[in-house]
Amino acid sequence: MIRTGAAAALVVLLTAAAPADAQLSIDNLLEIQVGNRPTEAARDRTDAYEQLDAALAFGLTRAGVRFESDHSSDESVPYGKVTRRWFEFGDPRLTVRAGNYTTILGRGLLHRSWELPGVVLDQSGVRSRYGFMRDVDGVTLDAAAGPVTLRGIEGRPNSGEVSPGVEEVYGLPRYSGTLIGGQAQVRTWRDATVGAHYLRFTPDGQHQREYGSGSFALDPLGMLKIRGIALPLYAEYARADASFSNWWHLRAPEGTPSALYASANLIAGPFALSAEWKDYEQFRLGINDPPSLVREHTFVLPNRATHLVHLEDEEGYQIEATMRIGGWGSVLGNLSRGDGKVSPSLPPRRFAERYVELDFEPRVDPGGRLALYYDYNQDQFEAVQGRDMVGGRLTHDLPRELTAELDVEHMHERRAFAKFDDEYLSFLLQHARWGSAAFIWQRTSDPAENIDGLPRHYLAGVLSAPIGQRHVVTLFFGQRREGIACTAGTCYRVEAFEGAELRIVSRF
Repeated sequence: MIRTGAAAALVVLLTAAAPADAQLSIDNLLEIQVGNRPTEAARDRTDAYEQLDAALAFGLTRAGVRFESDHSSDESVPYGKVTRRWFEFGDPRLTVRAGNYTTILGRGLLHRSWELPGVVLDQSGVRSRYGFMRDVDGVTLDAAAGPVTLRGIEGRPNSGEVSPGVEEVYGLPRYSGTLIGGQAQVRTWRDATVGAHYLRFTPDGQHQREYGSGSFALDPLGMLKIRGIALPLYAEYARADASFSNWWHLRAPEGTPSALYASANLIAGPFALSAEWKDYEQFRLGINDPPSLVREHTFVLPNRATHLVHLEDEEGYQIEATMRIGGWGSVLGNLSRGDGKVSPSLPPRRFAERYVELDFEPRVDPGGRLALYYDYNQDQFEAVQGRDMVGGRLTHDLPRELTAELDVEHMHERRAFAKFDDEYLSFLLQHARWGSAAFIWQRTSDPAENIDGLPRHYLAGVLSAPIGQRHVVTLFFGQRREGIACTAGTCYRVEAFEGAELRIVSRF
């Protein structure tokens, strides 16, 4: 096939150009789907997506490429192309990278670029699959000298919302605009740091805007040499078109893009407490990712019912406390809130969440673990008046290196014109060496998903097994429910699917 030949050619080129003492690493993801969305008439659509990453390291120099391709039976948006290439050289004191890169300034108020390994998106409306990556094509530099660290960035940003196939077929560029910026951080007395961050962004090649932020990080208890307890603090304030003098006011005039983030963490033995605060106004730049201050859940229903931060206007906080109880497990509590306006003519809206989780790991049964949770949230930004969620996960070790896991969850949601329930159940049986098998059932009475007025059921199975030491094969079959999923702090939309999906991950 064409895509396989092109990928092999890339590997051959890297290998041929490598010195004798070079190290070559290859990661490949192949995902084949047979099926379609439940609403589509054609039920036997096939799609094959491949992502190959090859990296070469020799001495102080490193280089790499990524090849992606997506071909389907209807060949509506086919592509096969190099989507990432980079060259890097340097040592711990100075590193320069040219090509595609990901990085962050401060805590992401001005800029953050990143990727989610293994996450494959399907661009809605055009049916073109691609790996999620929000990166920059340009040059970045990191330097360190004594207490000072410097970072410089330059290039064209990629929003991560356009498939390479759409770029190739429709001429819609993935990389647009230009940015240049950097940061300087200085370590002061007893590991306290202060930082200055700057970004100049031209999203359309014509309208240029400048942003600046300042930050500090310190542990006052550590500075006082108090042992056994820690209190790390961090704060960063950013705004657009700020001079040095008016930046210190920490309150921009009405209508000025600005962002303020602060956090405090108290760690004392088995007890931990974290508190965060946010105030964002007109700060959706398209190339930044300020902290959302919304808990990322490990349970399924709270994860898909999460809140997406409204960077145009939202302020709020998140407080979370955890306590380890010796011999029994731990308890966790989380309180989150965000207030803002979606329009000057409409009243303010609110997101609020209260979450409690109990994790039992009793010494009397060392092979058993039980997690129970209760979650209540309301999200007026999405017209959700209230959600009540409850669930639990029971995990237990069995003979012959087996582990069983049962996950049961329920949600009742209230909207202005509808009330409905969601149920989720999964059972997983895992072997330490052979892999795992899982059964998943979901039910919803959401009117948006129930065309005939009856509750809708989703059934699926997942088989996963290592093949040798370099390959992992996963087979999904059944029905996948559409909705929001969050991974590593990033939320994205999962499209509905019915059929079979084979995924092979290989590492060399």
